Amino acid sequence: MRGKPFSGQSLPWAEPFQHEMITRIVDVARTVAAYRIPAGPQHDLIAACQAVSTGLAIIHVQQVNRALDCSLEMETTQLINELLNNSGTAVRKAL
Repeated sequence: MRGKPFSGQSLPWAEPFQHEMITRIVDVARTVAAYRIPAGPQHDLIAACQAVSTGLAIIHVQQVNRALDCSLEMETTQLINELLNNSGTAVRKAL
């Protein structure tokens, strides 16, 4: 299953459950990643967690804007594109 829990439905009672489920899913994904990434010079779990967090923040911003039927500011769109294209300088500026 993909997407946000209870997505597609506006259920006020579901919001706290959505947040809890998403938090637990991210925790499980982080734990699985820690076990699946082999040790060595390429092992950078902190960078992986930052990448996941950045991706989740981007998804959240996009979902909120869609729900509000608003378009993103040009600067926000540019930053998202830079972050998704793995621009190291953009990531450092954003953080």
